[in-house]
Amino acid sequence: MINQKKKFIYPFLIFFILFFILNQFSLWYENKLKNKENKVISSELKAHATSIEKSINKRFIILDLLEKHVKQNINNSYPFSLENENLKLYVKTLFNSVEGIRVLQISPKGIHKFVYPLRGNEKTLNRNLFEDKRDSVIKMLKVTKNSENIITNAPYELRQGGFGLVARKAVRDQKEFWGFIVMVLDMTYILEETDILNKEGELNLAIYQDEKFIFGDKSLKHDTSNKIPLIIANQKLTLVAENKVSLDSTTLLFINIAILFISILSAFIIYILLNRQMKLESSIVKSMKKLKEKNLELEALIQEAPNPIMVHNEEGKVLVVNKIWLKITKYSFEEIDTIDKWTKNAYGLNNKKIKQQVKSLFSLEENREEGEFIINTKDKEKRIWQFNSVPFGTINGKKTIISSAMDITELREKDNILLQQSKRAAIGEMLENIAHQWRQPLSIISTASTGILLQEEAKISTSENIKKSMNLINESTQYLSKTIDYFRDFLLDSEEMKLLQIKNTIDKTLDMLSSKFKNKDIEIKVNIEDITYKCIENELIQTIMSILSNAKDALEKVENKKFIFIDIYKNEQSLIIKIKDTGGGIEKNILEKVFEPYFTTKHKSQGTGIGLFMTDNIIRKHLNGTIQVASKEFEYENINYKGAEFTISLPLEN
Repeated sequence: MINQKKKFIYPFLIFFILFFILNQFSLWYENKLKNKENKVISSELKAHATSIEKSINKRFIILDLLEKHVKQNINNSYPFSLENENLKLYVKTLFNSVEGIRVLQISPKGIHKFVYPLRGNEKTLNRNLFEDKRDSVIKMLKVTKNSENIITNAPYELRQGGFGLVARKAVRDQKEFWGFIVMVLDMTYILEETDILNKEGELNLAIYQDEKFIFGDKSLKHDTSNKIPLIIANQKLTLVAENKVSLDSTTLLFINIAILFISILSAFIIYILLNRQMKLESSIVKSMKKLKEKNLELEALIQEAPNPIMVHNEEGKVLVVNKIWLKITKYSFEEIDTIDKWTKNAYGLNNKKIKQQVKSLFSLEENREEGEFIINTKDKEKRIWQFNSVPFGTINGKKTIISSAMDITELREKDNILLQQSKRAAIGEMLENIAHQWRQPLSIISTASTGILLQEEAKISTSENIKKSMNLINESTQYLSKTIDYFRDFLLDSEEMKLLQIKNTIDKTLDMLSSKFKNKDIEIKVNIEDITYKCIENELIQTIMSILSNAKDALEKVENKKFIFIDIYKNEQSLIIKIKDTGGGIEKNILEKVFEPYFTTKHKSQGTGIGLFMTDNIIRKHLNGTIQVASKEFEYENINYKGAEFTISLPLEN
């Protein structure tokens, strides 16, 4: 009779307890999702605000350049009118240098005497700003007149049409107010440029000033929790947002129904189990007791093992997970008691591929090293585990596998730290190279532009002289643009595999280093076959630059002629890169140490000792190649030299 009562009481208790726990978990999970959603929105808002501010400030540079031009010509009988072709050419250049500007105006004493472009803005020509009937405009003019800074209004619908932003700056002649320079920005273009108008994005966005709606989705309220300051010169705006899709009542209803179903199902399962238990025969109890003892012994061994261990069968059930597995992952056993649950929790979107790999284990006849996998713990931490699996026989008629793991996260983090140190060292080298590369063209630009101004002041300028100077400035600007493109590509950290023309990659590398080598009187002799090779270009550039940098350091210490020889060719199986210098070679006792981390012959302030270590790492682990170094004696142009020779061999199958 007592057993019959238990058969009904226990399922009811389980139902109510489980329903309560799952309901609390549902509320907690809902709040967690909302908090996570708010964090993501806040991060995206910050990125949007920063992007808008940078985009507008970039265009304010044009206003500063126009101010300098006006100040330079105030006292030179320089007409600020549309008849001044030189002024028109200068303003046109500024206007065309960046998109998103509607109009540029020069307003002596507040009167628009020069407007560019005139088309579409004819009505503004000769308009006196101080006669504007709008109080807000007059107020803004007074503030601008007494300020040294750019003064803007909040973005609004312009008279000539479109959504714009007016920015004004006072020009002074000997501290006396002379007039204004004015820029009107096309805010629609700027917002498109910063991706805020992307209709396919996940956010609804709006811009407010205090509680006044400026732009975007009017359904968004100013007092939403998801907002961030947006600073445009003197204007303090607010950027607000919310997700287009969020948790709705249907989803919550589905969750509650699922909780109810799980609770009822669990209670029913308990009932079935209790009912079945009542029918067990006493002879089975003894067998179960012995089996339980053996299982406890085995489980104790597994539970106390120092490495994570999981026992699972071909049905996808997880039979045992030891303490260290649960401790590292933070999951409870119930959250990973099937392979389906484990892979969904630990591998996320990659879970289907991992499940297929797990299924393939049941065909094993011996131990298999599965390799390294990145797993997600319950608290969203990423760990790197190295797995081994071995057949564990048959339990209850099902093939069973025991999988053990080794947590190697810390080892990989150390590798990553070395990589970051190497990258920072390379970036430092790049910044130094930029300074060297830009000195001469900047000097040319400065000299040419100053020469034009002096000739203009002396009234001796000719169109031929101006054209020649402008060509010099343009050529120098193009050179600066090309070099900064090279440096930008290197710093972008692209991991895309591309089919490279090796000669182009070497030319790009040498362009980035050329000025530093010229300053040290180092000549580089290049002999490269026409070869294509597939790899990550930045990795190959970093490798070559590291070797060349070491060669440069060695050559600084010698008095004879300084050469670096680069020979690149291919044989039947490999791409061969040889880099040789005349720097005197490397001593025998340190030849074997040059690829060790933190080994350097320089003072600590001059070198980190990780450049060649990372070069060796990249070549071996990323490019599947080899690198060797030796001291060589050789003859060039009837003169004997000695230097270090690095030989890189890369498989052509890449």
